[in-house]
Amino acid sequence: DKALRIARKFLTFNELTAVELLTDDQPSLTTELHSLLWSAKETLYKLAGQRGLIFRQNLLLDLPAPPTLPAAWPSAGELPARLVLAARSSRHRICYFQPAAGYVLTYCSASFSLT
Repeated sequence: DKALRIARKFLTFNELTAVELLTDDQPSLTTELHSLLWSAKETLYKLAGQRGLIFRQNLLLDLPAPPTLPAAWPSAGELPARLVLAARSSRHRICYFQPAAGYVLTYCSASFSLT
């Protein structure tokens, strides 16, 4: 899966750590979770409407930290996210749904301006 191969290019250190902790004892989730996070960041990218954004710096997912990580990643839910641009920063809620194996739908349901 491409998202798994390029994860270090689009996930921050904290995001990678959360994913590794979650998938350490559940390797079957690895590809699925990376695809979900890639899709969530793509949603933020489209929301920003700008070229030249750096996924690891401008598009951030606030994944739960241990020990609050879920035992299994749900097939539908929300991910808190932040869009950090030079002039402004905003919080967002990325909703996701996995209708079938290998597919994920993400969209932004709410936005809150920070600056």
